[in-house]
Amino acid sequence: MIVTLSQAVEQILSGEPVAIPTETVYGLAASLFHPDAIQKTFRIKGRPADNPLIVHISDLQMLEHIADNIPDEVAQLARNFWPGALTLVLPKNSKVPDHATAGLDTVAVRMPAHPLALQLISVTGPLTAPSANRSGKPSPTSAQHVLDDFKGLVPVLDGGICSIGLESTVLDLSQKPFTILRPGMIGVAELRQVLKCDVTMPHNHKVVRLANETETDFENKDEKDEKQKIDKHGIDKLRKSPGTRYKHYAPLARVLWASSESYRTHHSRVLVIRHLAQTKFGTEIHTYDQGHVYSFHGDYEQFATQLYELFRRADREGYQTILIEPFPEPITNPVCLALKNRIEHAISQDSNLPETLS
Repeated sequence: MIVTLSQAVEQILSGEPVAIPTETVYGLAASLFHPDAIQKTFRIKGRPADNPLIVHISDLQMLEHIADNIPDEVAQLARNFWPGALTLVLPKNSKVPDHATAGLDTVAVRMPAHPLALQLISVTGPLTAPSANRSGKPSPTSAQHVLDDFKGLVPVLDGGICSIGLESTVLDLSQKPFTILRPGMIGVAELRQVLKCDVTMPHNHKVVRLANETETDFENKDEKDEKQKIDKHGIDKLRKSPGTRYKHYAPLARVLWASSESYRTHHSRVLVIRHLAQTKFGTEIHTYDQGHVYSFHGDYEQFATQLYELFRRADREGYQTILIEPFPEPITNPVCLALKNRIEHAISQDSNLPETLS
C-alpha cells in the first residue's frame, strides 16, 4: 500500500512501521522512542536482535537527545557530508532504547539526503530505519521492491528510485583511531581530508585492502595467535555497525566472481555483470548463451544504483547464477570498494560466520 506523507506521519506516531525513501536504500522506519514499533521492524524483517539499527535525524539538535559526549569532529563531518550517505557511530544517550542499539553503548546516526525523509523526520522525530527488505536479501531501491518483498504488509512512502543505491558509509567516532566499519560512497580519502587525521579500517583477514596494503602470510604459531587477536578486535569493532554480520544483500541466484573460463563453461542460466571501461560489451543487455550480459562501461555510480535491481531481476526472471567481473586490485575508488563489499556479502554461503568488510 502506497501512502502519502501525512499518512506516513500518522502511522509512525501510532507506533506502526512505514517504508520510507532515502538516497541510499528504502528504510523500514519506526519511531526511536517507541520500543514496540522498533520490535515490530525486527519481526517484520526477520532481523536478528543483535544487529544494531541506524537512527535517522533531520537536524543536528536531534543529535543531542541521541548521543552523549559528542566529539568536535561531528560538526566538521556534518558540514561536509550531511545530509548524506555517512553514518556516525557515537556514544549512546541513556534515552535511546537498547532495542535500537542491540544493547551496545554506542548508537549509529545519520541525516538522509532525501526531501521526503527529512520532512517526515522533522515531524515524527528521530527514526530507526533498517533496509525495508527481508533480512539477508537485496536492499530495496524502489517502492516496488518493498511492495514485492512484503506483499502489502508494510505501507510505503514512495520517493522514487534511490539516487545512490548502496547503504551509507559507517564511521566509528566512539574511539580513536576513527574506523570505517562499512564502506560506502564516501571514502577514506575524503574523510581523512576533512578530519585531518588518520581513518582506518578493521585489520582482519577478510577486509578489502586499500592501495599499498598487502596480506601477510603468518608462518609460526605466535604470528597466527597475534593475527587471531587482530581479527577478533576487528570483528568486535564491526558489531557496532549494521550490515557487517550475517549474510546480507543476497538474491536466490548464486553470486560468483567471474573468470574467463566461467563465461565459457558455466551451463546454468546466467546473468553476467561487466563493469570495466574497456569491456567489449555495450551499455545494454545482450543475449549471452542461456542468459544476458549487462555492462556499466566504467560508470560505477550507475553500477551502484543498479546492483540490487539486477540481483532482484535475476530472481524474477529465474536466473540460477550471477557472474560478476572482478575488480582490479588495488581498489582506490570508494564506490568500487562499497560494491565489492556488498557483492562479497552476497557471495557468502555461511550465514553463521560473522561478516567483515570482505
